[in-house]
Amino acid sequence: MHTISNMKALLENHPESGIYTGTLESGREYILYRQEGMGCRTSLEMPNNWFEIVYYDEDGQPEGVEYER
Repeated sequence: MHTISNMKALLENHPESGIYTGTLESGREYILYRQEGMGCRTSLEMPNNWFEIVYYDEDGQPEGVEYER
């Protein structure tokens, strides 16, 4: 979803825990669930109505991906 440097900047722009929304360059919207000191996860709706959930550490490194319906 994001490059590591972009994700690191996104985490720095949202340092506090919370839920944030944004738009990718493609125009698709995403949700950022931020846990201060714990990294974050992003949620992106896929064309088949599934959601791609990506987990990132505090440095913007991806830690895992899962899919939910």
